[in-house]
This record gives sequence, structure tokens and C-alpha cells, in this order.
Amino acid sequence: MEVFIFSMKNCTHCKDLKTKLDNVQISFKDFDINEHELFWKEIVKKTGENVVPTVCLYNNQDKQTYIFTPGKDFNNGDEAINIIKKHTL
Repeated sequence: MEVFIFSMKNCTHCKDLKTKLDNVQISFKDFDINEHELFWKEIVKKTGENVVPTVCLYNNQDKQTYIFTPGKDFNNGDEAINIIKKHTL
């Protein structure tokens, strides 16, 4: 399972989540939404949400994508970590 975080450079919630991921040694790829606008627009289209940090999990085996957004699927970095662990461990 690959972990992607859609974030913004000056977003404190994004920085918090990425720090927490580093602390629990979960590797992830960070996509700044301003640098990957087309990719971000697809995520917004699929979720109907335009908020960061958005977590995207991609399963290489079955090619399924799971997207989790703040305020809808999790309320803080710890909850996001729990979701990621649930799907990746």
C-alpha cells in the first residue's frame, strides 16, 4: 500500500501529520497541491472536498484507491495515522 499526502507548504495541520508519519516510521509521498494541480483537481472531483491534508492510499495489488479527508474521515493527525495503520498493516 502506498501512502500519499496532499498538502500545502504553509499548512500547520499538514506539517503535523507529516511529522507524525515520520515519527511512527510510515513512509509516504508528499504532493503539494499547488505543484500538482491537475492531480489535486482529480482528488477534489472524486471526494467533493477541497481540504488538506488529504490522505490517499493506493493498493498496488488490486489497484484500489482509498481517499480520506480531514473533517470528514478524520479530525486530527492521530486519527489519520490510525486510518493509515488500519489499511496498511
